[in-house]
Amino acid sequence: MTLSAKPSVGNYRSTDAVELWSSRLSGNFTRPELEHAIKVAVVNDRQHYTGFVSAPTNGHEISYTRTRYPRKKYGITPIVDCELGMAKLADMVNGEIQSEKQVSGFRVVLGLIEGYDKEAPKHTISEIVAKLGEGALIESADVLAIRFAQDRISTYTEPVVVIRGSQSELPRIYELADEFKQERFTVEDFDAQKAWVIETRFCTEPD
Repeated sequence: MTLSAKPSVGNYRSTDAVELWSSRLSGNFTRPELEHAIKVAVVNDRQHYTGFVSAPTNGHEISYTRTRYPRKKYGITPIVDCELGMAKLADMVNGEIQSEKQVSGFRVVLGLIEGYDKEAPKHTISEIVAKLGEGALIESADVLAIRFAQDRISTYTEPVVVIRGSQSELPRIYELADEFKQERFTVEDFDAQKAWVIETRFCTEPD
């Protein structure tokens, strides 16, 4: 982990960093088709699929970015298995795998709902833009996590923002996560090619 990535304020705990990996799948498939394909893949290969779905940019095409979730509770999938899983997923939805375009700075997927209660206050992308200013690149998305555990499939989705920026802006993201009462979030450091989970003071299940 790079020293610049650590915030200057307290109330945070960092898990061990793992090697960063992500892959993007795009095509003319629908959201239900994507979720069905992931569920089939989850049952077949017992991998955990965690990532985010970006909104259509041309009226119908969506994209799914799968990331390597560095949380020990669910097991950290080896990169070779992540790549094989995405290749199978692309075949199922007739999609195209694209290499990661981001090469520097950080990426954080930040939830908009406080905690995990669907009835909790929900923040907006415009609110985040106003708080962060023009220094960071911000886009709306939905987190999509599908796992197979205890003989059943579990699906979690939530509206999020994907924030990209330079290392100097990262401490402000930590503070924003605390303000939004997030339990945890993942930092992907493209300079160091590492990823780790940050647990805030609201975290009820530390890794």
